[in-house]
Amino acid sequence: MKNMRSLHLFAFIFIVFGFMPNAAIASPQNSSADFSNAKWQTVPNTGTAPIYIDMNGMQLDESQNLITYDAINSDDSYSRIETDCVNSKQRAIRQGWFESKTKASFVAFPNARWQSIEADSLNATLSNFVCSLGNRIEAATEEAFYNTKLRLLEQIAEGCEEKRQTKGNITYQICTFNSEPVQASEALTEVGDGIGFWFENNKVRAIRFFHSGDLAFFDDNGQLEVVFSDGGKMQTNVTATERKELEETAKNGYRSILEVFKI
Repeated sequence: MKNMRSLHLFAFIFIVFGFMPNAAIASPQNSSADFSNAKWQTVPNTGTAPIYIDMNGMQLDESQNLITYDAINSDDSYSRIETDCVNSKQRAIRQGWFESKTKASFVAFPNARWQSIEADSLNATLSNFVCSLGNRIEAATEEAFYNTKLRLLEQIAEGCEEKRQTKGNITYQICTFNSEPVQASEALTEVGDGIGFWFENNKVRAIRFFHSGDLAFFDDNGQLEVVFSDGGKMQTNVTATERKELEETAKNGYRSILEVFKI
C-alpha cells in the first residue's frame, strides 16, 4: 500500500513540476529525513493548497549558484529541490511522503536531470520566491556538511536492535533492523581501538576508524565521497592508494563481524 502511495505521489510531482529522474522508480529504496527543527513557510501565489518550504533547511552553494531546499507539495508529498537561479533550472533530488509531522520517507535521485523553468509556471513562482531569498540563506559550510553527515548516521541506526560478543581480546557489536545490519564494529576490548561501519540498503555508507577518529563516507556504488578527520575537518589530500584501500575496506572489511553473528 505504501509503495502504491509513493508511486502516486511521484507521478503527481512529475506531472506538476516536470521533474524526471534518470533512473526508473519501479524498485525504490526508502530513506527518511527528520524535520523536528523545520520552519515551514508558505510560498505566496501557489494556490489554495499552497506549497511550503523549510526556511531552516535551505542551503546556498555560492560556487555553483545553487539553492537546495525541502518542500511540502500541494498534495502533502515531500520533495528536496535544487534550483539554479542563474541559469533558471531546477530538479528534484528526493521524492517522498510524510510519515508524521516531523518525519518524511523518500527515495533519492542524486542524478536527476535538470529541467528548464518555464515562465509563468508553478515552477517559476516557486523558483522566483526561493531565489529572492538568496542573501538571507546561510552559505553551506564545511561544518554544516559534516553535521549533516553525522545526522545521517544517527538516522540510519536510530532504534536498531544491538548485540555484542567478546572473543579473546576483541569485542564485536552489531545493530540490526529486521535482521539486516545498519551498524557494526569490532574493537580491542581494553583500549577500544578498532573500526565501525554504517550500512544503508545493505551497502556501507560510512566507516569510522577508532584509533584516529577519521570518518569516511561512500556513495551507492561504494566509491569514496569524503573523509573527515577527528573534529570534522574535511581531508583534501587523500591519495589514490588511500582511496583504493578505503573502498576495499568498505567492500570487505565488515565481513568478519557479520560472521561472528552468523549474518
